[in-house]
Amino acid sequence: MRRYGAIHIHDLVMTIQQCTMCVIKMNNKGQ
Repeated sequence: MRRYGAIHIHDLVMTIQQCTMCVIKMNNKGQ
């Protein structure tokens, strides 16, 4: 249970990082 939670949080962090990179790229294109 604890292990699954850690993996879930890790996946969430990875997804947030990818979204952040996408937003930064879009902002750069906008400028």
